[in-house]
Amino acid sequence: MTIEERLDRLVERHEAITQTVEHLALQGEEQNKRLQIQGEHIDRIVTLLEKDGDYIRSLARIAEIHARRISDL
Repeated sequence: MTIEERLDRLVERHEAITQTVEHLALQGEEQNKRLQIQGEHIDRIVTLLEKDGDYIRSLARIAEIHARRISDL
């Protein structure tokens, strides 16, 4: 194998590696965007669950009050 053939192979390998790295970089960016969107969805879900917890505590308090009123009767 001549030096020129070796250089040609090295150039081909370099181009292939460059394309692979560029492809991986794009995939990483897309993955980061998806993770950011999922994080935002999770934040919304957590907020809604916290509100649900507040509502449940309020209903439990109302049930206690009603139970006391009934037992007093």
